[in-house]
Amino acid sequence: MKKYLVYAVLVLMLFISKTSLVSGQTTDPIKVKNMIARYKKDARGPYLDIRWFCQDGSIRAARDPCPDKPGNQRARYKDEVTRLAKKDHIFFGQILSTTPYTDFWDANNANSRLIQYQLEQFLRNIDNGWINRRAQFYRGAVQYEDENNWGIGFYGWRLADSLTMGSRYFLLRQSALSIPHTADTKNAQGVRALSREISDSLISFQDLRIKIHNMPDEGDIALVKAFQQKNKNKIPVKLKPKFKKLLSEMALMYRPFQVKDFDKYISKLPGNSDAAKITAAFVATYGALPNAEERCQAISHTALELRKEMLKPMKGQARLALIDIVNKLEMMLNVQVSKWEAKTLGALTAQVYCLSEAAAGFGFLELWEWEQLKEKLTIAEGASISLNQLRSFLESSSNVIHWGTAMVWSHYMPAINVYKEFEPLAAGYFDDLVRSSVLLPLGQQVNRLSNFFAQEAGLSNAVLDLPGQSAVRGLNPGYAMGELVVVNEAKDIISFSQNKIYAFHEAPANLKPVAGIISVTEGNMVSHVQLLARNLGIPNAVISHENLEAMRKFSGIEVFFAVSNKGTVILKPAAEMDASERDLFKQKKVREEKISVPVERIQLKQSNVLNLREVSAVQSGVICGPKAANLGQLKRLFPDHVVGRICTSIWRFS
Repeated sequence: MKKYLVYAVLVLMLFISKTSLVSGQTTDPIKVKNMIARYKKDARGPYLDIRWFCQDGSIRAARDPCPDKPGNQRARYKDEVTRLAKKDHIFFGQILSTTPYTDFWDANNANSRLIQYQLEQFLRNIDNGWINRRAQFYRGAVQYEDENNWGIGFYGWRLADSLTMGSRYFLLRQSALSIPHTADTKNAQGVRALSREISDSLISFQDLRIKIHNMPDEGDIALVKAFQQKNKNKIPVKLKPKFKKLLSEMALMYRPFQVKDFDKYISKLPGNSDAAKITAAFVATYGALPNAEERCQAISHTALELRKEMLKPMKGQARLALIDIVNKLEMMLNVQVSKWEAKTLGALTAQVYCLSEAAAGFGFLELWEWEQLKEKLTIAEGASISLNQLRSFLESSSNVIHWGTAMVWSHYMPAINVYKEFEPLAAGYFDDLVRSSVLLPLGQQVNRLSNFFAQEAGLSNAVLDLPGQSAVRGLNPGYAMGELVVVNEAKDIISFSQNKIYAFHEAPANLKPVAGIISVTEGNMVSHVQLLARNLGIPNAVISHENLEAMRKFSGIEVFFAVSNKGTVILKPAAEMDASERDLFKQKKVREEKISVPVERIQLKQSNVLNLREVSAVQSGVICGPKAANLGQLKRLFPDHVVGRICTSIWRFS
């Protein structure tokens, strides 16, 4: 397993290095930040005006429709928005209709444009429309029907390719949560018609009518109710039944998903296909399942089977229906897993297996990764389990979390890193993606399992002289030495130092890299703190509130802080460090001061350009550099998954 983990990390590093080149830095983040601030106050936001976009390629005025064939009416972008897209590959206020599919897919830039669309939807949801704060009421800027039709066409085009379906499953599934692609319904038409009728008689409702037509979402229900309350003495009696009917239609439009709703997706699948049979069987049996455990297991197994079915030949619209089904299954799992109470070790391991299988079904793992892990996560019902088996199970389940978060990181962090230069709120998107997924409950249960293992294995902590140290557990291994700071002041005025070890009740969302992290809350393996610690190799531990209070008397002293791979924690005054502990930092200093290159291994007689198939890891520093050598090793192990390349021998640089 360690071998596969090393190779997976190498692949991830190569992918991130590629996508980092794509994203780069913006030319002038301050200028972009000021642009965003202006758009938030601008009634047209990032848009210039409304135009008709005709099928012959012409663009006509808003009052001059396309003469022959029908076109699309939407907003044009402001000139500086267009320049920003062309110069820095940053896209604000994207309108999908009339956008070429290949431009939006953006394959040459690691799908950056598509990912930016998703990121902007997140920013709009958490920041009252973000740059469209006022433009969401700009009439005619976006036609929701056109956006829906575009989305249906886009997925029909992209999902027709089986290879793309296999290699970009996670991204495609996530994108379908943001890109509109549902056929218009009588219910949606009714909502638009009623909102139009009300606004025609009540001009003050005009902004809400535009919002409902342009960018509808579930929050519109609350907006309509708030409008009613605020204007209860101004609404004519004849309109009150229309408001009541509008709210009723909107409630129907946004009602919770029900299992019977799968029927409309099944109708889009090939009638005799295994995918249709699997989904139909799920619908037929799900309602009779007696408890949350069996419902969760049915959901996770169905999601994984449907993911595999998507690799079989079928039309793009059929694959889109399967993606929608899997996304609904994820919503159902999030509800059901909160009701599954695992009280025994057997129930806990069964729950971890179920959630790991779901992670594979939802795309957080590649299918080959799941094949490597599932046997190690399989424990026969009622079978006894040794500590060594439990350790192996724990390591494998932790890998599901690590690899799952790496999947999110590799796809989304390049765009997030660019956006957070001018919009700090973008930094929260990664956490939101991870913590709204199956990885959150999986992390919680793996933490429980880790605690049980530590107790059974007799692993003990040595944390100063604190009472109740059984509550202390390590989350991310590593060691550090520095001043211990037990935080008292408000988080927003703390000036964090990378040379200090911080203990607090709850870590701030914008925590910067530090020497060590100790916290009461945020103990989940997919929390912001743990993700930060794991990605930067920062030792991290969770403690109880009582531990934190008892620790305050040590604030300000220099301490040694270490977390082992097994989760045990050492925290003691630096003055009490033994010789071996001090040597850790001496060795680190030596490594930082001098690098020794084994020049005697270098073979300078090799003068040819090499095929990647001809090199392997053992030839690193001999005939080529480490990057080429490791990539060659991956090519040997996974010939069908690593593209062909050539590399230059070392002598060319000597």
